[in-house]
Amino acid sequence: MYDLLIIGGGGAGCSAAIEADNAGAKVMVVTKLRMGDANTMMAEGGIQAAVGEEDSLQQHFEDTLKGGHNAAEQDLVAQMVTDGPAAIRWLIGLGMTFDLAAR
Repeated sequence: MYDLLIIGGGGAGCSAAIEADNAGAKVMVVTKLRMGDANTMMAEGGIQAAVGEEDSLQQHFEDTLKGGHNAAEQDLVAQMVTDGPAAIRWLIGLGMTFDLAAR
């Protein structure tokens, strides 16, 4: 018996499974391929967050809006930019490694 069924073993599904497990839920994850073999692995743009000393949340916010031709909802972009550094620290805490070299 499971408390939670998660469909999809990509980044979002695995993150949800980890958090649910940490909260004490018995979790089942189903995926059409292998765990982690999802669109998250296919993303070529990488992941961005204002984590460096030369970074700023404001600049990341402005760059994100500009990259989306100013069509994004500003409050959602602001929340994503604000939460980004903590999300990166969480992933690093799980053992994920990042190439921090600017490209």
